[in-house]
Amino acid sequence: MNLTQLRQSLRNQRKQLSAEIVSQASTSISKKIISLPEFLNSEHIAFYFSNENEIDPAEIAHHAQQKNKKIYFPVFGNKQLFFYRVDQNTKYIKNQFNILEPVHSKKDFCPIEKIDLFLIPLVAFDAQCHRIGRGAGCYDRALASKQKNATLIGLAYEFQRSIVLFRKAGMLRWTKL
Repeated sequence: MNLTQLRQSLRNQRKQLSAEIVSQASTSISKKIISLPEFLNSEHIAFYFSNENEIDPAEIAHHAQQKNKKIYFPVFGNKQLFFYRVDQNTKYIKNQFNILEPVHSKKDFCPIEKIDLFLIPLVAFDAQCHRIGRGAGCYDRALASKQKNATLIGLAYEFQRSIVLFRKAGMLRWTKL
């Protein structure tokens, strides 16, 4: 199976999950994340809006807001991801991929180097913490200039684990999956 086939197969399998399975897995993972030292010690956290039955980090974001952590969501533009701070007053719109993004202003922009924890969706991963996303390379490009001490945590289901991934130049290794 080549990379495109692996990506499509796993995305299709994830799309078939019931809402109950997605909710249970998201809650279980959320409980683990909010107890990690990397979460507890972070001040600036980047999240994502789940799509196609990805693990939903909404509970983690809610907990982060209760702990007065600054939270950020990506906005896609010019084949790049830019991160913007959000709060309870932020409004959202769907982008060209049907994924919610914050309606933002320049004052909400956050340089990627300021974020100390990134929670990232993925399609596949391996035991060495290599990740495959949807194929556009947006997170790989955006995080190439991340803060050296930033933690990258990929959120996924166990069935998304692969024995060996097709690695290519520019792929980032993740701190935790």
